[in-house]
Formats: sequence, structure tokens, C-alpha cells
Amino acid sequence: MDSISAFRITLYANNFVHRGRFMKLAFSTLGCPEWSFAQVVETAHALGYPGVELRFLDGSLDMLKAEALSSRTREWTQQFLRELKVEICCLDSSVKFDSPRAAARATQKQLGFEFIDRAAAMGIPLVRVFGDQVPEAADAPRVLDWVADGLRSLGNYAADKGVTVLLETHGDFIDTARVRTVMEKVDLPSVGVLWDTHHPWRLYGEAPSITVERLGPWIKHTHWKDSVAAEGEAWRYVPFGEGEFPAAETLAALRSIDYDGWLCLEWEKKWHPEIAEPEQVLPGFAPRMNELLTASA
Repeated sequence: MDSISAFRITLYANNFVHRGRFMKLAFSTLGCPEWSFAQVVETAHALGYPGVELRFLDGSLDMLKAEALSSRTREWTQQFLRELKVEICCLDSSVKFDSPRAAARATQKQLGFEFIDRAAAMGIPLVRVFGDQVPEAADAPRVLDWVADGLRSLGNYAADKGVTVLLETHGDFIDTARVRTVMEKVDLPSVGVLWDTHHPWRLYGEAPSITVERLGPWIKHTHWKDSVAAEGEAWRYVPFGEGEFPAAETLAALRSIDYDGWLCLEWEKKWHPEIAEPEQVLPGFAPRMNELLTASA
């Protein structure tokens, strides 16, 4: 692919060791919504990312419709990934459990089962879901019960399939106290947390050490992004390392729990088309993260 040549830069090794544990780099396809699956994997290989996270492909947010994950092309996809030494680290769904209608939540559970089956068939270890919205404070306990029930069902289904279901710190579940309550209710090893490291800090003013204190036992995956406070708006995204996000502090918090999962750049180009192109952003995350990890090792 021609654009790969523009990406080729000298990178440090990107498997980072701390106390015998590894942290690996990935990027989400949310950051390159116009790219094909082949472009995504070839770029990951060229830039030294051992992983990619699938959120948007083939013009759709529904990864069950992604051609690369279909039964028709599964064998080719797995061979292609092996040849380029790239893994799909996480399969992102839009499953959520906040509806007051039991039938709607049952439909979401079934959709979650399908994502787990697809991930298991492809050897993808993680499936992301949402809690999503808590419409009114008075409804919070009931919504948390709904979310816990949905996660428990998915976790039980995933338990023997080599898949872990992740609740992301997203929507009204950026509130990590809520997430902790849900995790305590679920209490399954096959259910964990995807910590979007930016959102609790930026939107709730929560120090990374507090997030890890609350959620540490359940953190199985992480998203990374950067931003600055901006006049006329709450904040705006900037390339990683150019903003105010406390990355070193966040890494220190993760090291305190011997985290050995993925560090995934989630550049939200799909949701914010005005931000920089992936060609400008993806090459910078790996060396910047390596510098931070090396400096604080």
C-alpha cells in the first residue's frame, strides 16, 4: 500500500517489559474509518504495532458485518494476521444494558452472545460492551442491576470460550464508582473493565491513581488519547503527547497493579472528522509511549 511508505519511521521495541510483564501497543480502527482491513493490518505491521482493535470497518460500526471476520474469509484473515505478526486484541460491540425494557435488554444479551462467538472463532480475547446511560439519579441502582445482570449473562457464556467481556468507562459509566459497584455485583473472572484512561480524568477530574484504586482488580484493557482545554469548548483532542493528559501518572498507576495488557490508541476520527488524519497521528504514539515507559521503568 502506497501510504505505508509515508509511515515508515524508526521505532523503539514496542513490547515493554516491567517486572517480567509485557504491555503491548495497539490502535483502534475508530482512528482510520476510511481504511480497509488490509490497510489497517499492513499499517500496524509497518509502524510496529502488534495489535489492532476493531470498532469500525467497511463503513459500519457493526463488527458482525465485517467481511474480514466472516466465515467466508476467516481462514484468510487469520493467515494474513499471522504473516504480518499482528493480533486483533479486542472486538468492540455497541451492546448496552441501560434500557428499561426487559425485551430490549434480552436482545442486547443475544447480540453480546454473537459477538462472543465471533471473537472465539477468530481467537480474539476481548469483547467490549457498554453500560451506557443512567437517565436520572433516582434510577441509578436499578440501571446498575440491569447492567450487572447483562454482564453476568455474557460472562457466564464467555467463560469457557477464551473470551473476556469488558465494560468500558464510557457514557454515564465514566463514573468509576458506578463501574466498581457493577463489577462487585458481577464477580466473574470472565468480566473485566476497559479503562478509557482519558475520560474519568478529563470529565470527572479523577486522578489515575484513584481510578486504579477503585477498578484495579478488573482492568483488562486500556484506551489512550490526549486533549487540551480549549477556549469556547470544554476541550479538544490533540495527538498523543501534545496535550495535558497525565500519561506518566497513568502508567505508574497501572504498574502498581502489574498491568500486562494492551495500551491502545483510540484516536476518535470517526466521531470527530475535523481532527488530524491517521497518517499524522498513528506514527507518533508508539515512540512517545516507549519514551514514557523507558523513563519510568
